[in-house]
Amino acid sequence: MALSLPALTLPPSERAALERICRTPKAQYRLVRRASLVLAVADGATYHGLARQTGLARNTVRLWVSRVRSGGVVNLRDRPRAGRPPVVSAEARTQIVGLACRSPRDEGTDASEWTLDLLVETAMRQGLVTAIHRSTVARLLRRGAIKPQRWRMWLHSKDPAYRAKIADIVPLYLHHAQEVVLCMDEKTGILALERRWPDRLPTPGQAGRREFEYIRHGTLTLFAAREVHSGQVIGWCQPQRRRVEFLTFLDLLAKRYPRGRVHCVLDNLNTHSGPEVTAWLKRHHGRFVFHFTPFHASWVNQIEVWFSILSRQLLRHASFRSLPELEERIMQFIDRYNARAGPFTWTWKGYPLVA
Repeated sequence: MALSLPALTLPPSERAALERICRTPKAQYRLVRRASLVLAVADGATYHGLARQTGLARNTVRLWVSRVRSGGVVNLRDRPRAGRPPVVSAEARTQIVGLACRSPRDEGTDASEWTLDLLVETAMRQGLVTAIHRSTVARLLRRGAIKPQRWRMWLHSKDPAYRAKIADIVPLYLHHAQEVVLCMDEKTGILALERRWPDRLPTPGQAGRREFEYIRHGTLTLFAAREVHSGQVIGWCQPQRRRVEFLTFLDLLAKRYPRGRVHCVLDNLNTHSGPEVTAWLKRHHGRFVFHFTPFHASWVNQIEVWFSILSRQLLRHASFRSLPELEERIMQFIDRYNARAGPFTWTWKGYPLVA
C-alpha cells in the first residue's frame, strides 16, 4: 500500500507568489497550470481528483507539488537541459553578424549587396566557420534585426551655414502667422503619359493591373507656391523652367499680394538668384524677402511635401492624352485642394541653442 504524502502547507509568501502567477495575463500557460495544481492541493484537493479533473497523470500532479514542497515556487520552471552543443560558437556568430554589417566589396567580393549564400561563402573563406547553413545565417541576421538587402535614401547637407539657415526658416513656420510666408519651387519634367490600354481595376483578392506600354506627349513644369499658414497653393504651368519664367511667376505673386511683407522660402537653384532677380526685389522695395534652404535640404521647404501629395493623388496613376489636358487636370487638382486646404502641422522646432 502506497504511503500518502503529508498535507501541503504553503507559507503566505509562497501562496501569494503562486496566486500572482495565476493572475498574470502574460504568464506562460504551463506555469499557470502548475501553480493552479499546487494551490488546489494546498486547499485540500487530492491527486486522484485533480488528475481526473485535468486529464493529467497523478504522477505529474505529484511531481509539481513535490518540487514546490522541496524548493519553493522557483522550482515550477523547467530545469535546464543539456541539449546538443552549438555547432557555431558565440564568437563566430558575432563575426558573421559583423560581416553582414560591412560592404561586400571590402571583403573581397564583386557584389554590391549581401545574399545568404554569399555570406556563407565569405564566412567559410575567411575561416570564421568550417561549415554553416544559410538558414543559420538567416536566423542570426533576424535575431540581430539586420537586413542587408534593405536601404533607405539619405541626403547629407554639407552646407557650412546649415544651422543658420534652419534657424532663419523654421521660425517662419512656427511664429509668423501674421505675415505671408510662401514656400516656392518648381516641379519639372511632369510627364503627360497616356496609357495605351485601359487599366483593369482591382477586385476582391485580385490587385489592379496596368499595361506597361504608354505614349509620351511631352513634359510640363509646374511653378508653385504654398501659403504656410493657410495652406493655399498658387500654381502656374509652363513648358520650361528658366529665369524668365521664374520672374513672371514672381510678378503673379506680387499681384496676388500687393501690400505687406512676403517671406519666400526657396532652394538654391541658379534661376532663383542673379542680377535680374536682385533688380526685381529692388523694384518691390524689399517687400519680398528670400529665405534660401540649406544645400541638399529640400525637406525644409514645405512645398516639397505638397508636391508629394500631387504626385500620389493625381500624377502617379493618371493617363493624359495631351499637355493641355495635363495642365487642366493639375489646375483642377489645385482648385479642389484649396477648397479644403489647411496648414501643415510643423512639429520640428529646429536645433537647440548651443552655448
